[in-house]
Amino acid sequence: MVEEEIRPHSVGRIHFQATSWPARCKQEVILVPGQTVRVVGIDNITQLVEPLE
Repeated sequence: MVEEEIRPHSVGRIHFQATSWPARCKQEVILVPGQTVRVVGIDNITQLVEPLE
């Protein structure tokens, strides 16, 4: 779940596996707090996510 807004080409934060993680999305979308996302990869400690919709 998104904790801090994720904008294109920027890092936000998600809550995943009981921990807060930095996250970014390669799609040209804005992910807002409370939105459910899918983790599709990892880059160092940054989770790569995409919207479920």
